[in-house]
Amino acid sequence: MKKQIVTLGILVSLSLVACQNRQLIETNQLDTKEDLVTEPIMQKEIAQKVTTENNEYIKDKKNLENNSNISVVFEDRSREERDKKGNLLLTVTSNIPVVTIQGNEEASQKINAYYKESEKKQEEKIKEYIDYATDHFSLLNTDQVENWNGYGLGDIYGSKRVDQAAISIVDDTYEYAGGAHPNTTRTAQNFDTQSGNLLTLKDVLTDEEKGIAFVNEFLLKKMKESEDELGFFEDYENYVKDILTDQTWYFSDEGFVVISNVYIVSPYAAGIQEYVIPYSQFPYLVEKYQKK
Repeated sequence: MKKQIVTLGILVSLSLVACQNRQLIETNQLDTKEDLVTEPIMQKEIAQKVTTENNEYIKDKKNLENNSNISVVFEDRSREERDKKGNLLLTVTSNIPVVTIQGNEEASQKINAYYKESEKKQEEKIKEYIDYATDHFSLLNTDQVENWNGYGLGDIYGSKRVDQAAISIVDDTYEYAGGAHPNTTRTAQNFDTQSGNLLTLKDVLTDEEKGIAFVNEFLLKKMKESEDELGFFEDYENYVKDILTDQTWYFSDEGFVVISNVYIVSPYAAGIQEYVIPYSQFPYLVEKYQKK
């Protein structure tokens, strides 16, 4: 990414989220479009929601009894970055998954290595944003400095399914460098619990071509039912096929979930949408990953 100097007016207020102590967050779930950041001021509320839902998840006795040898925790990486004079440059809200599969260290290491590499890439992005924010701050006048609250980066993971067959983790990211709202994206990673391998559509569909066609038809049908509510783009039907990728699906307890990010078929105001295909209604899913 080339370095850019952005000239802006007064920035939207960005809440301060700084965690000085390392925290272990058991599991989190961000389900609806309201969960993801829509205004920078909501960062603190999101952190609180994550912690609350993590605690609720681990209270599920059935989950603990069936998967007592599998542990997924989230180590907090949130912090503030300031210049030498103490001016806030960047607020980072993030965590990193740590997976432990008792009796299968190889699979555990493979999954954790994936997230260690992701963490390295995030640190590189943080350095870039610090540079951008430093340049931006140097251009502000006195009045603008008083309203300056820095840039923001978010990278928040949460588990959606954890069992002997699969581990599914969702990643909500946002980038804020001024403007009406941050850029938000949701992706997911799905791992085979026994091998630790990152799963692709080819791995989980009995027939990839027919399976993808089935998903696209399912999505189009569901979107037709909510056209008036969500306000899809006029020609959205032509872009439904662009929604499903290897990074935009995950397993939940209810079914195969497809993530529809903003600007593909709908505007930012519609939020990130998710569509659940119940396991019993998805004939192309490999039996191993079905959940009864």
